[in-house]
Amino acid sequence: MAGNKNSGRKSKEQEQLLVEKLAQLEPQSFLALKKGIEAGEFRFIQLYFHYRYGKPREIKEIIIDNDKPIFEIPQVVWTNPKTNKEEQLQQPIAIYKSNI
Repeated sequence: MAGNKNSGRKSKEQEQLLVEKLAQLEPQSFLALKKGIEAGEFRFIQLYFHYRYGKPREIKEIIIDNDKPIFEIPQVVWTNPKTNKEEQLQQPIAIYKSNI
């Protein structure tokens, strides 16, 4: 237990008592479900179909465009404080072990 005496799973006996209490309400709950379906209320119809046939599998369409870069690298422009002119960075030089 995590310090709270009411935390964790209920005992089998407590679960059985709850099932017995809820079993008494079963005819009323089915009648309410029937009335909701007959009234054409969407939530009741949805509930019925989810339990009768299962919830439909969720499908997500993912489009991957390999031609498009993941992110754009902005062009960095520096201002030279001495000349007050804008300068662009030069392309980085590839350094290999053979160049060192």
